[in-house]
Amino acid sequence: MNGLSKARINELDKIFKELYPIAKKSVLYAEIETLHRNVQGWGNIRDVVDHISHLFQKDGIDYDAEIAHIKDHLQRAIIESHEMVVEDKLYNLDKRINKPRILYKITFSEIIAKQLLEDQVRNIKSHLKKGRMMKSKSKVNDTVNELKKAEEIIDDMLLDIGTPGEVKYKALILFLSIIGIIIASIMGIFL
Repeated sequence: MNGLSKARINELDKIFKELYPIAKKSVLYAEIETLHRNVQGWGNIRDVVDHISHLFQKDGIDYDAEIAHIKDHLQRAIIESHEMVVEDKLYNLDKRINKPRILYKITFSEIIAKQLLEDQVRNIKSHLKKGRMMKSKSKVNDTVNELKKAEEIIDDMLLDIGTPGEVKYKALILFLSIIGIIIASIMGIFL
């Protein structure tokens, strides 16, 4: 442990005060938003613990490399968690916009113009691509900001589209109203 100098201990302290809380929040955020276990995020946190144990257990270790690995895994936990959220929301958006558009029309639900949808999806994918490109350069804040921009666009679109349940509910009401009118007119004929 003679290689764990005061400077390295200070660097570890800084990493755990700055990056670890963000990584933990990001991993939990991804689980809450997607309702899926964030295996990649927790795997990166586990790898951080492995590298910490190397600092105390191995002889002849490259302490700087181990500290760099700790930082890399925390950064990956942050970025991949936000990426997981965007990909999940994009998948849900895709499912909603590929529903039969006729349901939206007959229920008088708002429907986003196809061209606007395509433009917005391109914009989302552009932010996702920029974020992925920055990921390899370890620009955590810039990467997360790009991914958050994509997420905000998706959230706005999901609000504009409405839930599939709303459209189905409106379709059911419309269907029951038509059935009611038919029954009332048949009853009127026989009375």
